[in-house]
Amino acid sequence: MDPAYRVVIPTRDSAAWIGQVHEAYRRIGVEPLYIVDTRSSDSTSEVLRSLKADSIPFTPQGDIVEAGMIEFGAKAAGTEWALRLDDDEFPSRQLLEWAATVELRSKGPVWCIARKDVYSRDGRFVYSQWPPRLVWIGDRFSLNPQERLFRVDTVRYTNIVHSAGFETLPPYQHAPEGCLFIHFNNIVRSVGQRLAKVRKYALLNETLAWRYADECLTELTDSTIHSFASDGLDEFAELLESLPSPRLQGGFELTERERALFSQEMLGWFSESSRSMQEAMRHMQEAIGQMRETARLLEETKLHLEEVIRNEREVFWLRFVPQPLMRPAAEALLSLGRSLNSRAISEAGARAWNFQKERAAG
Repeated sequence: MDPAYRVVIPTRDSAAWIGQVHEAYRRIGVEPLYIVDTRSSDSTSEVLRSLKADSIPFTPQGDIVEAGMIEFGAKAAGTEWALRLDDDEFPSRQLLEWAATVELRSKGPVWCIARKDVYSRDGRFVYSQWPPRLVWIGDRFSLNPQERLFRVDTVRYTNIVHSAGFETLPPYQHAPEGCLFIHFNNIVRSVGQRLAKVRKYALLNETLAWRYADECLTELTDSTIHSFASDGLDEFAELLESLPSPRLQGGFELTERERALFSQEMLGWFSESSRSMQEAMRHMQEAIGQMRETARLLEETKLHLEEVIRNEREVFWLRFVPQPLMRPAAEALLSLGRSLNSRAISEAGARAWNFQKERAAG
């Protein structure tokens, strides 16, 4: 692993699956740094010690990972960059390979990385394509991009719930397609555990807690809108199949206020997403228009050149081209003939090539 970055994982009460996660990292040659919340009520620390994993205990200032754990872990990593992932997340191989050289290409302090929220449905693993999670990033849509790869000493750390744990100014950099990580919170935690987590976050910020509730409470949403898909999950199959499944529990009830907040935030986010989609479509239409204009100009160029060639079969103008430019001129005609699919221009290029060879020999 390139020493320019390290995977840093804050964790709490993950004994049921952290061993499987660590073994999955070892299979691909990665040794993460675990920051273990000292308030864990299970054997998380013991599991990591038994695996001889690199772990450090830490007591955050509050009841969320953003309350100091991200800053502490990033600085403890001892590398220029930190790739922060949670204990219920896992990176793609392509992400790790790309991150190994990112410092050579990065102009900013932070990279956003796509995340697939994974679920188990009808005996197979799928991920959600919930519309508000699709974000237009200038040249394509990215699925649920998260600020996770960052320069340790160039961001300002914060303790805001449901945030990256730090602040940075736009424009944002986005990792290439295929560089992503999965999130399997909905596989290893029961509905009751997930609802309790939302309610805990709501004590700190009701709006943010219920705005993101659709990620972990899909039971409250229409499954058809998620457009569940499974492509790209094969490389995670061994890990996903090794994860524990919590015992089924009875139903759960939301309070009247919780239902109102969830509906309000969901509708608000769909509205924002719709505006974003419309803006993306406008940019795409503009790009298509530019492509059509370029195609029109190329066609005009092709027709003009073919007309010149028909009028002057001997390409007499090459006699006035300086010797150093003869070969580039011939190559340009050959290349243009291929790109425009013009036999006449290609033949002119061949004649020009033969002309420059004869001139050089003479």
